[in-house]
Amino acid sequence: MKKIVASIAVVLFFASAHAQEIESIKNQVIQSNFNIAKISIDKVITGSLAQNAEAWLLRSYIYIALYKQSEATTMANDDADLKEAVNAFAKYRSLEPGYHLLYQKMYSYVVSSLYFAMFDKGGKAFNASNWQEAYKTLSLAVDLGDIMIATKISEYKLDTAAISYAGYSAQYLNDYPNAVKYYKRLADKKISGKDNEFLYQFLSQYYTAVQRDEANYKLYSGIGKSLYPASKFFAEQDVEFERLKDPYNLAIQQGSDLIAELEPADGKELPQKTQDELESKMIAAFDKAAHIKAAKAGMAYTFIGNHYVMKSIGIGKKITNLQEKLKTASGDAAATINANLKDLFSDYDVSTNFSIRCFSDASEAFAKKTTFEADEKEAYKSDLKYLVQLHEYQKNVTANNDPKLSKWHNDEEKKWNDVLSKIN
Repeated sequence: MKKIVASIAVVLFFASAHAQEIESIKNQVIQSNFNIAKISIDKVITGSLAQNAEAWLLRSYIYIALYKQSEATTMANDDADLKEAVNAFAKYRSLEPGYHLLYQKMYSYVVSSLYFAMFDKGGKAFNASNWQEAYKTLSLAVDLGDIMIATKISEYKLDTAAISYAGYSAQYLNDYPNAVKYYKRLADKKISGKDNEFLYQFLSQYYTAVQRDEANYKLYSGIGKSLYPASKFFAEQDVEFERLKDPYNLAIQQGSDLIAELEPADGKELPQKTQDELESKMIAAFDKAAHIKAAKAGMAYTFIGNHYVMKSIGIGKKITNLQEKLKTASGDAAATINANLKDLFSDYDVSTNFSIRCFSDASEAFAKKTTFEADEKEAYKSDLKYLVQLHEYQKNVTANNDPKLSKWHNDEEKKWNDVLSKIN
């Protein structure tokens, strides 16, 4: 019994000591001695208070205060302080998921200050088209906004601004599942207004082709129709939904959507890993379409070939730019450029040869047809013209180092040119 009493006394002693440490640092904070408080909290946070929820919340308070203080005194923020504040708050959340301390007026300051800092930072990244940073910060702002609503720090029921911009950012990154996650939060509340029709359009399109889901399509298309009765979009999308019930049409649409991701309108180049993954999915989608309807395989292979022609053109522009730089380069710089050019020429060769293969498959499929549907005949002619041009190019490139291959390209050029001359 004496041992139990002694153990309880030890626990109470340390609890009291921890409380005194926290109160001492809180007094430093109340007096706005944030730099002194920073030294104090950093000293104990990895030791006696490492698993104390309030200590981590207090640390977040100190660092967000320093972040705001730096903005007020120098018109610039110290991102290191903001990062420490965010990380400390994340640790606090793991130790006290019920957020009981946030009901205290002093600590409500932490989450609201973090929210506005992240929303401001995310907004700037969004306006600068830095979608990765925008999504990272705005999605955190959404989380913080949810906490503010749950703890009654905010009177709002839904943080529509942060959720919208987080969704936009995910969409610009082609991260459709996360875009859907945020847009659904708004659509489920039937958010309206002329600027919000896109929510229901996006969700309708997503559940039409990206993730084929008739129940969700009808749900969000139906809400869109009720909120925007004058819009023609939803009636047109109903026709598209029915069209894509045909597995061939669905595969073609999915492949086309992947090409749109691979060839963004802003011209920005995707990371190589992302590009490889999307191309693999794109080829699989069109190949699936070709096997579903062999009679319409020509169009499927044409889409793939067109993409790789565009890719070759992009590589060609890089080659031209580097060749211009090489004219004034020397030493190590010239060696680096030459190494890069070697890689680019290899990439160009691979892309060009793959487009030749696709256009050949497409042309052979078209040659079997006796009647052509809309756009098929023009696609056939286009494929043949590309084959003639690409074989001619490859014939000249390989003439010196591979005469046998050059002759094959020459024969192929003549063959396809002959076929082209017989097409009306």
